[in-house]
Amino acid sequence: PVEFGVYTLLQTILMLAFATGQSFALQPLVKFGAENEEIAGPLSASIVLYALFIVPVCVLLLLSGDLLGTVFQSETAGDLMYYIPLMLIASFPRNVASYLLQSKMKFRALFTLDAIYSLGSLALVGILVPAGVVDTAEGMMRINLLAIAISSVYGVGIIMNAFRVRPVFKRTDLARTWEYGKY
Repeated sequence: PVEFGVYTLLQTILMLAFATGQSFALQPLVKFGAENEEIAGPLSASIVLYALFIVPVCVLLLLSGDLLGTVFQSETAGDLMYYIPLMLIASFPRNVASYLLQSKMKFRALFTLDAIYSLGSLALVGILVPAGVVDTAEGMMRINLLAIAISSVYGVGIIMNAFRVRPVFKRTDLARTWEYGKY
């Protein structure tokens, strides 16, 4: 029960970081990607802004793990806090690909991307927990990290192959993405 609480706490912090970064950096990609055939500018701007959010959040979480463990009265949570930055980094390509696929209405590929993560982690939990291999919050975090990393590999493949995008960095794209997403 305590391990489940630690896992839930860590997942909640992760979901908060996801939601915040995605809402201001990746949500504009859906709008601008759907409105334009050319995706390189909006995609590059979203990637830059998402990175500018994720990197400081990762550093902050790494530096404040012990403090957060104290605040939440859980030494285990503090000790495992480093999994959140790992998951934020591992999920980066997956999350970008998800919003890109939404913008271009590529729902089969989006389903596959999500299924790799969701069904992959569910299958691993369904196999490893009853077998007694995983019985800690850390074990659950490892399962999620593995599933999200595999999903991200697929996401990179989608971006590189299906869209054949080359990075394009324009201040106008960055400014437009920021203006739309900052609310």
